[in-house]
Amino acid sequence: MFPDHHAFQPADLAFADGLPVLMTEKDAVKCAPFAEPHWWYLPVTASLPEGLLEQMLDAGRWERNSYKLQATTRNGVCFILSVAGRA
Repeated sequence: MFPDHHAFQPADLAFADGLPVLMTEKDAVKCAPFAEPHWWYLPVTASLPEGLLEQMLDAGRWERNSYKLQATTRNGVCFILSVAGRA
């Protein structure tokens, strides 16, 4: 309904039906200052096959020292917990 990186305003989510509103956790952070009790969010996670992150780093898609990554591997799948740019 809204494009990625949308700068939400209270009027964007002021639906007259009173039904729950479901959004991603990323959007919920942007909406926190004007959140309503019937708004809910879901966390969004990504999983990569084991070794793909290293392949991307080795291929130069990301600068190895430019990101702080938190990841874990379970059953041969790499789960990215967070990615943050380094200052």
